[in-house]
Amino acid sequence: MNTDRIRRARHKSKRAFTLIELLVVIAIIALLTGILLPSLGQAREAALTLKCKVNMRSIDFAMNLYREDNRGWGNEEKNYGARFDLNGARLESDDQFAYWGVFYDEYINNALEVWEDPKFQLMDPYPYWGVDIDFIYETQRYQSYGLNGLRANSNDSSDPLARYGLWRNAVKEIEGRGGVIVRSQVSYLRPLSQLRRPNDMIVFQDAFEHQMETGNDALDGLTQYDSGYGGLEDYWEEAYFRHNDDCHTMFADGHVEGFNRQQITVDGDPKLRYYYSGDPADQRILDGRDPAP
Repeated sequence: MNTDRIRRARHKSKRAFTLIELLVVIAIIALLTGILLPSLGQAREAALTLKCKVNMRSIDFAMNLYREDNRGWGNEEKNYGARFDLNGARLESDDQFAYWGVFYDEYINNALEVWEDPKFQLMDPYPYWGVDIDFIYETQRYQSYGLNGLRANSNDSSDPLARYGLWRNAVKEIEGRGGVIVRSQVSYLRPLSQLRRPNDMIVFQDAFEHQMETGNDALDGLTQYDSGYGGLEDYWEEAYFRHNDDCHTMFADGHVEGFNRQQITVDGDPKLRYYYSGDPADQRILDGRDPAP
C-alpha cells in the first residue's frame, strides 16, 4: 500500500505542463513585455537626449577655452559643412568649406564624436552635392549642430545686428604671394561681455543647416528646403526636431533649452528671431508688444 502511494506521488511530480498552463505563462510574459517596452523606449530616448546635451555642453566648454586664448573672440565665420575632403583627409580651419567646429577640435582632444548627435540623420550635403550619399552620411555625422549665422554686413552702429548680434565684423590681414598683405573683412563671434543678454542669445542648435542666417533656415523660419532640393523637403525639418519633437539649443550663457515642435508653426515662428538677433525690437515682438520703444 505504501509503495503504491509513493509511485503515484512520483508520477504526479513528473507531470508536464498542460497546454493551458503554458498559454497562461506566455500571456503573462507578453503582458509584462507590453508594460516594460514603453518604459525601456522612454529610457533610451532620455539617454539619447542626455547624450546630445552633454555634447553641447562639451562644445560650449571648448568654445570658452578658445575664447580665452583669443582675447574673448570666437571662431571666424564658416558657412559650409565639410570636415573631410573627398579623399577622407580632415580639413583645416582656413579651408573655405570647413565646418565651423574645426576651430574647437583641439580643445576637446579632437574627439569628433562630441560633434555627433546620437539622433543624427543627415545635414545639408553642401559642398558635396551629387557625391555618394554613404560618403556624405559618414562624414556629415561629425558636424550635426548648426551655428547662429545672423549678422550685419558692416559695423554701422545704426544696424541692430551690428550692435546686438552674435557676430562682429573685423579686418583680417593675410600674407599673400610675394609677401603682399591682403586685407579682407570677415566676421567673428564677439566676446560674451559684448552681448546685451547672453541668456537670450542662441549660439548653436540641432539643425539641418551648418550656419543659419534665419528667416528660412532657423526656428524663426523653416522654408529653405520646401522645394527644389532633390527630395530634402520631405524630411529636412525633422533634423531640427529630432529629440522627441524637441530642438535643443545652446545659449551664450551656457544653458541648453528645448523648443518643442508644437510651439512652432510649420514654417517657423517669426517671433523667435529675437533669440538670433538680440535686437530689443525683436524682443518686444516676442513679448507681444509694439516693436517701437
